[in-house]
Amino acid sequence: MARNIRCVLFGLVAVSAMCLLLYGRRSGTLVKSVTAVSREGVRQITQDKSNTEEELGIFSRGTNVSSEESSSCPPCNRNPTSIDPVPNGVEEQPVTGDDSVPVEDTSSSDPPGSRIVVLTSMRTGSSFIGEIFGRNDDIFYLFEPGLALLTELHSRGALFLQPMYMDMLRSLYQCNTSSLDFYLKWLSRQPPLEVKKKVPRIFDSFCYPFKTGKTGLKCDAVPAEIFERKCQEKRHIAIKSIRIWDIGMFLSLIQDSNVKLKVIHLVRDPRGMTASRVLAMNVVENTFNKLQADSFTDEMRSYLMEFCSYSIDNKEIGYYLPKYRDNYLLLRYEDMSLDPERVTQLIYNFTGLGAVPETISKWIAENTQAHRPGVYSTTRVSSQVYQSWRTKLDFKTAKAIENVGRCAEMMEHFGYHPVRDESHLKNLSSPLLAPIPPPHDSYRYQP
Repeated sequence: MARNIRCVLFGLVAVSAMCLLLYGRRSGTLVKSVTAVSREGVRQITQDKSNTEEELGIFSRGTNVSSEESSSCPPCNRNPTSIDPVPNGVEEQPVTGDDSVPVEDTSSSDPPGSRIVVLTSMRTGSSFIGEIFGRNDDIFYLFEPGLALLTELHSRGALFLQPMYMDMLRSLYQCNTSSLDFYLKWLSRQPPLEVKKKVPRIFDSFCYPFKTGKTGLKCDAVPAEIFERKCQEKRHIAIKSIRIWDIGMFLSLIQDSNVKLKVIHLVRDPRGMTASRVLAMNVVENTFNKLQADSFTDEMRSYLMEFCSYSIDNKEIGYYLPKYRDNYLLLRYEDMSLDPERVTQLIYNFTGLGAVPETISKWIAENTQAHRPGVYSTTRVSSQVYQSWRTKLDFKTAKAIENVGRCAEMMEHFGYHPVRDESHLKNLSSPLLAPIPPPHDSYRYQP
């Protein structure tokens, strides 16, 4: 009897084993089939993007790029998923440029130093802010690296794509130039003084006086090894950029534990920004556009509309969304102009750089209490120049700027008073600048 029971049990076990084996084989075939189809689908979906990147020879890794995205128009900077708060009960996922794949935290250690970006637009005083980083020997500072990408893409008839630029920035923050040959070649074509301005930490490594009787400097080609070594030697990396307007584009770098990007959002009174920008563009493009209410070009109006809109949105995101808040600092051009020493220390506190070096303080004193002519000069009497636009615009033009798009709303957000009449505009003793309305928590970084 016992023997019969053992035979029955053995038979049941054998049958079960055969079933599991057959099921496993069929399942394995199914998994392989689904995997193959999925991979083929990914190849098909990303083929156009890959062809573009391979043709340009710029990036070796994938980037989620839409052919419709382009920085030739400021709205292409906008990341619609970065503004709306995450619904209650839904886990927050970082914006990575790929809706389906969140950023993976690959390191539990803090980055070796600070990673900083100045988020701003043209003619907001960003070059001066850049100098307080560029003149600090402990900081690897880069001036407008996006210009190299813009130049490369335009030379090939392609458009400037924001996700590609974000890939470029990520590589630079990691001191990795393996996919940035075009950038090193672009730097190698720059005149010596431009190299010193754009990448000051590597200037002395490959720029030198002529060995013959010629005066001036000569620069060799920028080697990747020297660039990376000099970058790695510095604890901090700071980049000034006017080619990304949407703070949402930086979220993946903010949340990346190897970067933990600090964002300085620099804004300016739209009336002063516009007056300065028209003057600068006339010099660059050899034009004679006048800034008058009845002579706004479509380009001027479009740029102003986007500037005001993004300024509001970035402030709202930086203040109210927790994933940005600790990595966001709002800064007005006018505050830097009125008290550059205090605001510089505020910036250094926010970015974790510590006390402002004496060499930087000396440079600030020398360059904010004197005037050197030039549209792109950073040497001016800052306490006077911040409202010099009031002497250049008439009342009708100033009001026209206020009424473009969301500019009146933007001015209210940032403490800029509207003008009442011509006498109010021209009376420089009547301030048009007020404290930034709450919430404004930059006091956390006050010296």
